[in-house]
Order: sequence, then structure tokens, then C-alpha cells
Amino acid sequence: PVLLAAVACSSSVADEWDYSADLFTGLTYSDNIGLDSGGGDDEVVWQLSPSIFASRDGKRIDIDFNYRLQGLLYAREDRRNEVYNYLQSTLQADVIPNFIQFEADASISQTVINPLLASGNSSISTSGNSAETLTVNASPYLARRLGPATLLRAGVSAGIIEYDDASLNDSKQRDYFASLTNDGGGGLFNWSFGYTSKLIDYDVGQEIELARINGEIGLRIGPRTEFVVSGGEDINDFGSLPGSRVAEGTFWNVGFRGGIGNNIEFDVRFGEQFFGDSFSVDFTRTSRALETSVSYSEEATTIGAQQLDFSNARELLGLAGGIDNQFDVNGFDQSRRDPELYIRRRFNFGNTLTSGKSSLRLALYYEDRSYIRTALDGARENVQGAQFVWDWDYNNVTTFSTSATYQKLDSRDNVSKPEDLRFRAQARREIFGSSYVTVLVSRNSRRAPQELSEYQENSLLIGFGRRF
Repeated sequence: PVLLAAVACSSSVADEWDYSADLFTGLTYSDNIGLDSGGGDDEVVWQLSPSIFASRDGKRIDIDFNYRLQGLLYAREDRRNEVYNYLQSTLQADVIPNFIQFEADASISQTVINPLLASGNSSISTSGNSAETLTVNASPYLARRLGPATLLRAGVSAGIIEYDDASLNDSKQRDYFASLTNDGGGGLFNWSFGYTSKLIDYDVGQEIELARINGEIGLRIGPRTEFVVSGGEDINDFGSLPGSRVAEGTFWNVGFRGGIGNNIEFDVRFGEQFFGDSFSVDFTRTSRALETSVSYSEEATTIGAQQLDFSNARELLGLAGGIDNQFDVNGFDQSRRDPELYIRRRFNFGNTLTSGKSSLRLALYYEDRSYIRTALDGARENVQGAQFVWDWDYNNVTTFSTSATYQKLDSRDNVSKPEDLRFRAQARREIFGSSYVTVLVSRNSRRAPQELSEYQENSLLIGFGRRF
């Protein structure tokens, strides 16, 4: 509603709008549409998918709107026919220049409900393990410079999360935040101080509150290097929930951040949070053709698959002007009312090579989870995986894209250990100026100790689209 109202108010300046549309239709063949163990029903699915894109780059209002409807018609069983919605929309408004700002976003996506159950390589799968998810956020805030390098921000953010599956809990969220940041000015020090509080109200009659007070001081010890000290206090009511240990208290960390030459950026920290010693590393090296990134973090997270983000204060105060970056105690979008806290220790490595018309990316990750609920003390699980992506722009009208993803989850139940391997290869060719044809081959397979949990699916999509 907020975004639609803003669009209506600004429609009188149509010359500032850019519009486009896309209509895609195609046939998909799958040899296991339900992802059943031991093989299953094959099926042909007709897809009709119109998309609308609109953007406005105005003097005081910027809007991006991207909506796609996907209609699926199944040849053998029309009871499976389904319509999916996908939306990504943002609004940024300069209400009073250099003083009052307003931002909003809305999205509709498909969310995997349970990672231990079968999930499709695309939405044509009828495994029933996905939920349409609507998120809406709106935030008016004050942003005022108090000097050449000091920025004051303060405001409120409100949002909703709704699922179309009864096993997930809808919620409303409200945030209050304020920060004062000095960065890039003269002298030896950079500093920042902030406060944020969050209230989540679930539709099952449960509320969770948390707050954070934090600060950071950076001492310049070189042209591009700082010695950083940060800390604060986490306050929440997790301890009042059945089975939960206290997940609050004082936190601190110290370390170094900066750069070496023009190609290397780094941030290394050591500190302490409520769960004990904590470490973090963030390293990036960029050259003309190759970008390498390495990171390691330790933080508290919920089984709802969204971070609590009890991370260091620099991230919480790193306001980039977007709602996703506003230093809430981040992503407290729990899809389940039971918090089931665990400590996540995650390592990421990525390499991206860009050469001529080709781009090649390899990513590896390992994540260890230690549960801290009283009933689950000592429960551990880990997830590890890799991803390979290759994009090739063969010529001005033909492109190829290939991706392969591997993931293994050693679940805390000491029984479930699914290994997922997914592969996709796509070719696309432009024809007749504004039209295109595409062919997509994919494979989705799972191995597991339990035979009934295993499945494999092969599919082929041939489609035609036109841009308007």
C-alpha cells in the first residue's frame, strides 16, 4: 500500500518513469515432478509468465518495481495447477532534503519450509515444501550532517512478514534506532555510537523484545589502517522462553581494519560475547581479472534461518541508506515461534575470475552450529557446500550459463544427513530484435542414509519470450 500510494502521487511526472514488460511461455518436462524416492511421475508443465518492470529516478523520489507472475498448467493432473507471485519493489523519498528521509520495500518470494525435506530445483516441483512469503517494510528517519564528517540518524521502521503456510508464524515488527557517526574526518579517531530496539509480535500471541547499545572507536595507525575497539550491551527476553539460556549481556571486540595498497581490504577482530570468545575475519583482494574473498564469523542465530546478528558494532552502525542495512538486531524474521538459539561459526571462501566475455565463480563454505537451548545443550550440526557458476557471452545474441551446487547437512538428530547436488545449464539466443528463445537443462538429486529421503529429478525447459 505504501509503495502504490507513492506511485500514484508521482504519476503526474510520467516523463521520469521507465517502463518495460516481458512475456515468457515455455514447456518443461520433468521425470519426477513430486521428488519421490525411487522415481516418480513424469509430467509436462506449460508455463505462462508475464513480468512488469517500472522505475522512476526523480529529483526527490526514486522507485523500482519488478513483478513477475508465473502460471503453471500440468498436463496430467490439473489439480496441481498453480500461480506464483514474485515481487521486488523499493522506494526512496527525500521528504525534506538533507533532513527527513523515507524508505520502503516490499517483496514476495518462495521460501523452503524444512531443509530436511525434498525441495525443487524450480517452482514446478510439487513436493509441497515451499511457502509464498510476503514482506513489507517502511521507515521514516532523520538523517542530518552535524559537521563535515559527523552524521546523525534516528527513526522508526515497521514491517510485516506473512506466509501462506500454516506451519510458519506470521509476524509484525517495529524498530526504533538512533546513531551518531564520525567517519572520514580529520584527526586520529573515527567513532560511532548507536541504539536500537526491536519488538516482534507473532500471530500466535507471543512477543519477543531485544535491544542493543553499542559504540566503536577507531584509531588511525597508518594511511589506510585503523586499530578498532567496539562494545556494548545486548538486552532481550530470550531467557524468559522455555528451554532457553540467557543470550544477553556485555560484548566487546578489538582488531584492525583497513587496506593494503589499492587491492586489499581487511577487517580482523577478537572479542567476547555471551557465548564466550568470538573471532571474525573479512578479507578481500581485487585485481583486474580476479577477486578473492575470505571470511569467518561467529554469531547467535535462530533455527528460523534468519540471523539475530549479534555481530560487531561497525556492522550495526554501517548505515548505507537502505532498510536492510539499518542497524536493527538484524533479520529477526523468525519463521517459528520457538527460538532454538544456536551459535553459528561460518567460513566462506570465494573466487571470481572475469576474462573477456566470460565470468567464472567458485565458492566454498563450512558452518558449524552449537545449540544453546537447555534441552539441546551439546547438540551439534554442520553444513558444508560449494558452488560453481560460469557465464559466457558468446556473441551479441547468444549467452550460456552453467551452475552446480553441492550441500551436505549433518543434522543435530544424528540421523538425517542429506547431500544435495543441483546442476543447471542454460542457453539463450536473441531473435527478431525483441524476442528470445531459451533452453534449460537441470538435475536435482539427494543422497541420504534413509532410502525414503533420496530422490533425483531431471528436467528440460524450452521457452520463448518477448520484451515490450
